[in-house]
Amino acid sequence: MSVEHINQRLPIIRSSDSTSGLRDGQIIRGQILKLYPNHKAMIQIGLKKLVAQLETPLTLGDKYHFQVNVANDIIYLRMLGEKLTEQSAKNSSTLLKQLNLKTTKDNGTFIQSLLSDNVPFNGEQLKKALRVLDQSHDKEHAQQTLKHMLAANLPITKPVFDALTSQGKNKLANQLQQLQQNLTQQVSLPPFEQYVSSYVNQLIGLPSNTTQAVENEVLFDTTTNKTTFFNALKLIGMIEPEVNNDEWGTNWKSYLSQSSVSSSLTTGNIEKHDYFLLNNKNGQDIISAFTKIKTNQESLFDLGNQWKHLFSSRIAQSVQSQSPLSTSEYQQMNRFISHEVLPLLPESQQEQLAKSLKNEPQSFVKLIKVMELLQDNQIYRRISHFLAQIELSNDYNNQSAEQRFYQYMKNFANMVGLSYESQVAENMNSQLDNTLKGLLLQLIHQNQSEAPILEHSTKILNIINGLQLQSVNEINNILYAHLQFPGDKLGLANEVDLKFEGKKKNGHIDSDYCRIHFFLDLNHLKETIIDMNVQNRSVTVTVYNDLKELKSMSTPFIGLLKESLESLKYHLSTVLFKPLSSKTDQKNTLKNSPYETYTQGMDYRI
Repeated sequence: MSVEHINQRLPIIRSSDSTSGLRDGQIIRGQILKLYPNHKAMIQIGLKKLVAQLETPLTLGDKYHFQVNVANDIIYLRMLGEKLTEQSAKNSSTLLKQLNLKTTKDNGTFIQSLLSDNVPFNGEQLKKALRVLDQSHDKEHAQQTLKHMLAANLPITKPVFDALTSQGKNKLANQLQQLQQNLTQQVSLPPFEQYVSSYVNQLIGLPSNTTQAVENEVLFDTTTNKTTFFNALKLIGMIEPEVNNDEWGTNWKSYLSQSSVSSSLTTGNIEKHDYFLLNNKNGQDIISAFTKIKTNQESLFDLGNQWKHLFSSRIAQSVQSQSPLSTSEYQQMNRFISHEVLPLLPESQQEQLAKSLKNEPQSFVKLIKVMELLQDNQIYRRISHFLAQIELSNDYNNQSAEQRFYQYMKNFANMVGLSYESQVAENMNSQLDNTLKGLLLQLIHQNQSEAPILEHSTKILNIINGLQLQSVNEINNILYAHLQFPGDKLGLANEVDLKFEGKKKNGHIDSDYCRIHFFLDLNHLKETIIDMNVQNRSVTVTVYNDLKELKSMSTPFIGLLKESLESLKYHLSTVLFKPLSSKTDQKNTLKNSPYETYTQGMDYRI
């Protein structure tokens, strides 16, 4: 039995969840349970019971299809056709005819499944879903995906369907490895594809050293005609202020065209390459300088604005007229730079800026260039993003397994681009290119790569879209979160799946009452599922694994787990061990947990 069969990648939508709110246009199936005086009736929809005002005669015990209409805060249930028969297939066929849809076997099975599981849908959604279903080869898998889309109220479109379908058919790690293999097999790889290759390697391979990380950023800027990282290197004093980006980039591209490029990108000796023009600094010097800029970025940005307000106009006049500042003006400017700005900059830039504090126009030209960089928010964002990337590899071999797991999980979402669209909305365009999604969109848009590269890029893009669609879903104040990432870097045989479920509290999952599933494929323990249930900060852990000796093997670690949870103010209640088969059986009980609600009043009319 594989984890694939146990791990339903789409969240479980419980019947009670799906019917606690009726949507306008929704098609439902209901049964008349009781008839009351004054033309009232109790009707059951799924596991929910409500009292409604009858405006059309109905028969006790009979079942009907209804369509929901909402007007003036009153919910009307419009009866569709006659009462239902005991033949589900016939009922589904009749409903399809009433909605002017094809009455095929697949369509009938699908609509029957929706009604049985109380999945909300309207006529237009059903029409779009059946169109996608008709174009699909794997009908069973397509029905499950479409059912989830309807339950989660996602747009019923082919791109969304493809994104979710990719989750079940393609593993992200496998597709990344195949893309990397296709890229490395090319005899002559264009510079942009070289950068994509290096970026993919950061996600699935062993971490690169800091020098390689710097080289990758420079490679990206020079191959996409951007200047942000170049200016960031200028800001920390690694490049002279007067160095021209075009000339610097041309030297880089010339070097990239040489046959030795592939080996140079793995040696990591920046100081040995003249084309870097980095004043003989190594990668770690750059990391240290960037870290100081990031620490002081708010103060530096404010000082840059103060400089602009206090001195930029007068110094620009000095440069234009080729005359020095007055003694008082120069002393005021010198004090501002020396006492306010220089202490917040890395030593490499302090040295550069100190040379520009002479009262002469030629020095002012260099000073202006540096001070303008302090006012560029894109540079600060690029530095922050760069430092986040190298955090993946910083002291990697010295970290414990749990530290590696946490660090990789924290950075993976940013590197892949799970928040790509929100960054677009916030106009954070400078960071979009430094995500896997942004790079693949460019690669596909350029349409200049070999067919296998484009094919795997498209598949990976669909997987990322699917991860985004499933990352967070809210259904009736219950939050469902899902995170999936390759396990290669963590020494795992397969991908890691994490699913979170809990009540919504202040916009987040309530950590006092929640449930977390870990779906793992371990090298020695093989397929393993960990179900962690939290109730009032009391934790029950159930481990599903077919290894009979696992309980005895795990006993020495339970005490450590208890201590660790107590340090976080949680109490370990129970640790259970069960075979994987019991987890499979449990899936069906989760779907039909006993839950009833009664709604009374005059807000429903039939």
